[in-house]
Amino acid sequence: MPRAAPDAATPDKPAGGWWTKDVPDNVLMVTNVQEMVDVLEQAAANDQLVVFECFAPWCGSCKAL
Repeated sequence: MPRAAPDAATPDKPAGGWWTKDVPDNVLMVTNVQEMVDVLEQAAANDQLVVFECFAPWCGSCKAL
């Protein structure tokens, strides 16, 4: 499962910035339904709490969160 990571640097944009967050090791980036199902099943098997946040990378309000 890929870990969430701050934006990478590009020639026109430095790495990091106000739009990035410090991402703890226990945060996962889920990109499809099957990954979400797998994460939820694993959490249920381990009696773990799951906090779900969704956003759209093109959404200005989402980026501000």
